[in-house]
Formats: sequence, C-alpha cells, structure tokens
Amino acid sequence: MLKIKIRPGRAIMGHLFAIMTMMSLLLAFLILPVNTAFALTLDSIFPSNGATGVVVDSPVTITWSDNVNCATVTTGSVTIRPPTGLTWAMTSCSGNKAVFVPGGQTSSKIYTITVTTTVRDLSGDAMAANYLSSYSVADVSSACKDQDLDGYGYPGNIACPKGAASDCNDYVASINPGASDNTCNGIDENCNGIADDKYIPTNTTCGTGACVTTGQNVCRYGMIVNTCTPVTEGPVSNLMCSDGKDNDCDGKIDSADSGCLAQLTRSVTLTWLKPAANTNGTQLTDLDGYRIYYGQTSRNYTSVMDINKTTSYTVSSLSQGTWCFAVTAYDIAGNESGYSNEVCKIVN
Repeated sequence: MLKIKIRPGRAIMGHLFAIMTMMSLLLAFLILPVNTAFALTLDSIFPSNGATGVVVDSPVTITWSDNVNCATVTTGSVTIRPPTGLTWAMTSCSGNKAVFVPGGQTSSKIYTITVTTTVRDLSGDAMAANYLSSYSVADVSSACKDQDLDGYGYPGNIACPKGAASDCNDYVASINPGASDNTCNGIDENCNGIADDKYIPTNTTCGTGACVTTGQNVCRYGMIVNTCTPVTEGPVSNLMCSDGKDNDCDGKIDSADSGCLAQLTRSVTLTWLKPAANTNGTQLTDLDGYRIYYGQTSRNYTSVMDINKTTSYTVSSLSQGTWCFAVTAYDIAGNESGYSNEVCKIVN
C-alpha cells in the first residue's frame, strides 16, 4: 500500500521564500524614482491639420490642455512657414487659448504652423515636442471677399452667404444690396445706383386761416425739403369782419384783426331829403323807411342796409377804396322807389 508522507519543514520553507520575494519586489517598487513633471499638451488648432480651402488670412486659434503663460506665447514660439511676404501677429492670449492672424497669404498655398516647446504653462511645464500643423488656403478667385462681413462680397460672388450681388461699399456693413435705403442721407445704401430711392414722403400743411395749403416732405440730394408753400396774405379787401374766418390769412379773425379794427374807423355819412310825393304825384302819407345800397363799382351794389325813417346814416366798416351809394324809399305796403342819385367817395 502506497503511503504519503508529509514533510512540514519543506512547506514552511517554500512559504517563507514566496513572502520574501514579494517583499523584495515591493521594496524595489517603492524606491523607483517618481517623475512629477506632467507635460503640457496641445488640445486643438484651427484651421486643423490637413484642412483645405481655408479663407485667405483666416485667424489661427490654438488651445492647450492647461492655462499657458502668455509671456511665452509669441510670434517666436508659434511660427508660420513659409514666412515670405507674410505678416504674423498674436491678437489675443487668455487662459489656455491664443489667437494669431496672418496677413498677405497667397492663393492655393500650403502653410505650416509650428508650436514650439518654448510655450510653457503656469507651472513652467512645456510640451514634450514641437507641434506642427499644415493647411492650404482657398483659391482667391473663387472665395467670397466680404470685408465688412455683411454677407455680400465685392466683387459679387456666388460663394458669398447672401448670393452673387455685388456690395457697392464693402467697408460699411449697413450698405449692401439688401439694405432698405429709406433714409434721406444722399447715400445709395441698397447699391442700385439711386440714393434714397426708398424714402417715403410725408404730408405737410402750412399757412394760416383761409390761406392754409398742403405739401410734402420730400428727399432731395440727401436733404428733406418741405414742398408746402404758404399762400401770400390776402388783400385787406377780402376781410369779412363777422364771419368767424381769417379771410386775409394773417392769423387773426374778425375783431382781432387789425384790418377789421381799421374798417370800423372807415365810414361815410349820408344825408338826404324826405320825399314829399309818390311817383304818381300824389302826396306821400305811408312812408315806412329807407334802404341804402352801396358797392365799389358805380351802379353795381353788393351790399344793402335797411334803416328806419331817419334821413341821415353813417355806413361804417368800409375797406380802403372807392365806394358808391344810393338810397331808396319804401312804403308800408312794401312798394320801393327807384335809386336816388348816386354818390361816390374815396375812403382812405
């Protein structure tokens, strides 16, 4: 019969050997040198490496993994090649981002950006190696040249965001083929060759009293002009001093008008003899009153005044000029005589 013998001594020795081996490895690990310098890395660059058709002189934006020391971010630590005929300037650096702008790039050419290990983060760490990124710019002849970024290029190009219409002023964004041009400033803002063509005239009034008239505010050579022309003040002879209107267009009505006040002082006093007989020769016994007829043309009377049986009367409120007068008599039955002799007088 087979018998198995256990040898405790060898088992213990084996375990001790294993434990000692593990301790040696642990000790070796603990005494390995620790590298505490963490390298700065470049997260992204735009235009990206290998990009094509990039707009000429587009800004180059670089982003790192950590905030950088902007004093180390210069045109010497970030370069562009080939440099011939180019300008290269850093326009901003903040946090972990910097922006550079090239100038004078050539159509369809390849450019290489090199970010060197001279750039450091705020802890003084650098990238492990220089970073290179290349891109090619677009053919200038096919790119949209839009200096004022209003969507229209000069010359017009179908590649522009708002189509092929040509911008007549590519340095002012408010001037382009899509503008309204409804202000009166003498500028062709919608590029159709006509300045202020969308200006809308507004109605105006001018003058006073019976002389009120209308016109419009129109645009002429970049200036708003009111076409309303006030009617010249009417003659004093137009005055009607009790109709509630400003007949002579001086802004005053009836008794407030100096012309009316003057008329009150212009008067003519008439006197006549009482008739003794009727036209048929019989004695006049039923006289009822008189009427005074007057006007500024002989025998063309425009006014009439009915008075009582008095044989003297003052006609007032006369305007300047010649006035002619005649008197008639009428009886109780309403029968009226013919005109008396006419008297004309110049009133000043």
